[in-house]
Amino acid sequence: MGTHPKSPSHVLSSGETLAEHLKAHPELMGASVTKKFEAEDAEKGNLPFLFKVLSIEKALSIQTHPDKKTAVELHKNQPDIYKGARDV
Repeated sequence: MGTHPKSPSHVLSSGETLAEHLKAHPELMGASVTKKFEAEDAEKGNLPFLFKVLSIEKALSIQTHPDKKTAVELHKNQPDIYKGARDV
């Protein structure tokens, strides 16, 4: 569940994407979230996280995503492993 452009969640009552809904209602994210994370992303309705629902029937690997500063450094040092936004 989230605002990722390749697989966005939708609001059932309106059919709009979650990002569209959050963009129209930024107060739903709260001031502390929009202040802590990039204002540009918050203004677009993007969440700074991706919420996943996992099944208890099968163990899955854990994924973590770095903050922007760390991501830039990882991509700079190992671009073949850590793809940039333009590489995906």
